[in-house]
Amino acid sequence: MDENLKKIIPFALKYKKDIVMNIFYNIFYAFFSTLLMVSMIPTLNVIFGLNEKITKEPVFKGIGEIKSFSEDYLNYKVTQLTADKGFEIAILFVISIIIITAFLKNLTNYFASYHVTRLKNGVLKDLREKLYNVIIHLPISYYSERRKGDVMSRMLGDVNEVKNSFFQILELVVREPLTILFSIATMFIISPKLTLFVFLFIPIISRVGKNLKLKSTKAQEENGVQISILDETLSGLKVVKGFNSENIFISKFNTSLNRLLRLSNSIGNKNNLASPLSEFLGILTIATLLWYGGQLVIVDKSLAPTTFIAYIALAYTILTPAKEISKASYQVKSGLAAAERVFSLLEQENTII
Repeated sequence: MDENLKKIIPFALKYKKDIVMNIFYNIFYAFFSTLLMVSMIPTLNVIFGLNEKITKEPVFKGIGEIKSFSEDYLNYKVTQLTADKGFEIAILFVISIIIITAFLKNLTNYFASYHVTRLKNGVLKDLREKLYNVIIHLPISYYSERRKGDVMSRMLGDVNEVKNSFFQILELVVREPLTILFSIATMFIISPKLTLFVFLFIPIISRVGKNLKLKSTKAQEENGVQISILDETLSGLKVVKGFNSENIFISKFNTSLNRLLRLSNSIGNKNNLASPLSEFLGILTIATLLWYGGQLVIVDKSLAPTTFIAYIALAYTILTPAKEISKASYQVKSGLAAAERVFSLLEQENTII
């Protein structure tokens, strides 16, 4: 585990209730995301008249037969509703399953976001409070050796960067992996053959972000340099003008801007590569599934067309969390670089007692 991650844990543990609730709601979000795709199967079956007509209520015989029991019970209810109240009521019944599942998915998403927001803002407040306490107690000699702008950059910019990116780790280890896990488990239940095929093409998170942390640290340091030059310019403007040094300061500031531009472009390009690379590999997976799955539906007839449509939808839902994992991994690297600068100031020893 990264040292800076260990250092942020005590700040986060103060809000452990929000962490637990965020994980709790994320588990249900992942579950309902998968269930939403599965709920398409009975709707498509009813629309195309492919649902099995069952007139006798099925009996639950154990967890091992939950898939067949769920299908039989749903078909039984649809058969009953069609016979008693007509096709229109039966189709409304299966559509209502989709609506309820979608509502529960978005409700759990809201509550998960609510708790992670409380966590992020609470840790931001505590970090700034502790950092200000350190800054005000450090001896004057410390500031004569360092740029004031760098200290300000750490206090305002870096702490905010920790808040915005560091807690992506909760989604990196809970929400997105669980969504992928639930989807793959359901896909395996629907068709083991197709799912084994998917494993050959699941997008692998690119390792482009290997040196992202180092470049992020340099970019944040360069921000500190710019703030320092600006502070020096404004506080000593009379002296600058008195010695006709405007061009010297313009040159210093522009040099720093160009260095930051090169670093920012490099970091941005690596970040931008994550999403399209994941999406392209994902589309490649879907295209391969259409080819192989089409043979199972048309040639082998071992997979129902409506089930195959739902399977493709499930496979596509894996793309979004895969992209989010890729994106979050880069943001966490940037957050770790910012945290390193924050903690180096927090841990600064006061030599005067």
